[in-house]
Amino acid sequence: MRTLFLAAVLVAQVAAKIHKVSVSDDSRTTFSIETFGFVTGGVLNITVDDFKIDAEADQYRQAILVRLTTSETEALESVEVERDDTTCMIDETDLNFFTIEFDSKSVPYSNLFHVVNEDEQGLYHILYTRCAPAQGKVSFELSALLYNPGPDYLSAGESPVPTILFVFSGLFLLALIMWVKHIRTHPTKVHHVHHMMSVLVLVKIITLLAEGLDKHYVKVFGEPLGWNVVYYIFTFIRGVMFFTVVLLIGTGWSLLKPTLNSREKKIVLVVLSLQVIDNIALIVEEEITTGSSSWLQWRDVLHLVDIICCAAVLFPIVWQIRHLREAAAVDGKVERNLAKLTQFRQFYVSVVTYVYFTRIIVFLLGATLPFYMVWLRTFFRESATLAFFTFVAYKFRPEADNPYLRVSMEDDDDENLSDFGLQDGDVELVAPGAAVDTRIAA
Repeated sequence: MRTLFLAAVLVAQVAAKIHKVSVSDDSRTTFSIETFGFVTGGVLNITVDDFKIDAEADQYRQAILVRLTTSETEALESVEVERDDTTCMIDETDLNFFTIEFDSKSVPYSNLFHVVNEDEQGLYHILYTRCAPAQGKVSFELSALLYNPGPDYLSAGESPVPTILFVFSGLFLLALIMWVKHIRTHPTKVHHVHHMMSVLVLVKIITLLAEGLDKHYVKVFGEPLGWNVVYYIFTFIRGVMFFTVVLLIGTGWSLLKPTLNSREKKIVLVVLSLQVIDNIALIVEEEITTGSSSWLQWRDVLHLVDIICCAAVLFPIVWQIRHLREAAAVDGKVERNLAKLTQFRQFYVSVVTYVYFTRIIVFLLGATLPFYMVWLRTFFRESATLAFFTFVAYKFRPEADNPYLRVSMEDDDDENLSDFGLQDGDVELVAPGAAVDTRIAA
């Protein structure tokens, strides 16, 4: 927790939409700097100081380009595609909206200022490219002041996000009130994991409020005024609690058994350790410049760790399904165990569906939607989370007729185990994101 807090404080100073980029001895010929969606009246103000390249050549052709693009995916792909030696991005005048070109080894100062007209609205991509010399290390300081009328320092497609986050914090609060009311009416059926579920929803509410305030102050003032630190702290707590609660429900802790076995304890410890790395990667990836070498490295770490965590939480569920399937065939309580087996299979499917939707589908939607509709990424993510929380709460609610909590049932030897699947082999463990490398948020 202390490491996470220090990391958040260190990056809090650069969290504004007044972007300050420091490039030092970068050998890449092309890299992305920022993307921003402008509407009519938006202001683009870019300043470059102390530009220099460590290379001796007869010709220098390098520039800061501002290009119109259709989506974030296209913007990033434009700097990753392989280009032949005869192609120079500076010459693509049909794509380059503005250019700050450097035709010498060093340039002390350059500036670009523009107010967006009605026919110039769109997603703008700021990047550096070098056509000559082929080898060299570039250094410069760049400051970019980007905002829409208001002023609104959020990209056009992100402007509705603070409102969406505040609305969902209210919906989760309503769900928490209903949940607490329900568990208070069934006190004899309440277990420790039910209280942990309550705390998880409370932390989720605080996280949404902190993220909403973070985005709101960035929108109005261009900086989060410290709310990004609060958001990162509670994002870390929420991530740890979310995976812990899913793991504990999957193992049947406090509901079917009082303790975890050694194998389950190892899974919990591994996931909790990975969550520390995951949240540090999240902070760095969100706060440093898009496309920088450090950003790319931390993005890959974030993707990898998140996929491992999502896959790890499935193991206890699979083990529990196997145990219930075997118990249904030998202990004489067929109907009772089959009911639990069905419930665990539904829980397994819901976890896999939630993981794939929030880690893959939402990412792809956000990366390919028009710039003015990227707010849908937040809307779909939070809608899926609310639906998942509601489903799990309903399935494992403290109630006498809940199959998970039922203490006695009549045997039903006529039930056919094959009707519930899992009869001929183990549950196939699907590793979320194995075929698609994408970023996720919790």
